[in-house]
Amino acid sequence: MRGKSPGQRAFGLLTVLVGGLMAYASAEEAIYYFGYQLGNTVVGTLGVLAGVLFLSAGTALFLRLHSARFLCVLSATAVIVVHVAGVWLRYMGIPGILLGILYPALLIWTTRRTNRRAPVASESKSKSSNTNGDPQSPLKFVGLRLQA
Repeated sequence: MRGKSPGQRAFGLLTVLVGGLMAYASAEEAIYYFGYQLGNTVVGTLGVLAGVLFLSAGTALFLRLHSARFLCVLSATAVIVVHVAGVWLRYMGIPGILLGILYPALLIWTTRRTNRRAPVASESKSKSSNTNGDPQSPLKFVGLRLQA
């Protein structure tokens, strides 16, 4: 995700804004219906969790962290599931569909699309060996080499 994508920071900032709004609105619903309607309280609580996860994905996308693509797909999927449940139970309307289903789907599509153009790390690395001619060990980071 460290590639030069011109809209990556804009998507990150918009995702932070949408995630914050989702978390706030979901918290409001969970608190308002607490003790009265179990369905609204559960969907609101799950919406808070998905909104905070979406907010953190936007932060990772804005900062161009390595884990941003995985976090975007994970959080967008969680947000879509919560909003589909909310629309199905008739707790959300058109704004819930637009911000909670279409925007995360667009985010998944753009992160998948931008990743296809980037070279895969395993393809760009050549199979190298260390100075002794032994293949590199998976335990190299701890300073151990496997002896054959």
